[in-house]
Amino acid sequence: MKKSSAYSPLPWRVVKTDTDVYIYSAYSEAEKKRFPYSNGRLIATVSDYTAFSQKKNAQLIAAAPELLIAGKLALAYFNERARSDSIESKLAHVLQKVISKAEAHEEEECN
Repeated sequence: MKKSSAYSPLPWRVVKTDTDVYIYSAYSEAEKKRFPYSNGRLIATVSDYTAFSQKKNAQLIAAAPELLIAGKLALAYFNERARSDSIESKLAHVLQKVISKAEAHEEEECN
């Protein structure tokens, strides 16, 4: 199976129907012309059927790409300015773990 190193295009957005909540990514300009009535590329269906949790979980998932970008920028900032036992150093450590988890998809998919 061929692995892709790119994530689905931004922005990701939440689309709610009467019964379900979906996460869609953006289409490229060519795809928009080809599929003019589509919501975009389906990323996920949020299946927690408590209405409050379902919508909140979907919003968090849809924000994931921008959160990853923010985490990488913050990590770069803290790595330049952090002293060994500072709060910045501790934040940099946590951010590195989160970013590694978000980008570790290839190892997990192979198992």
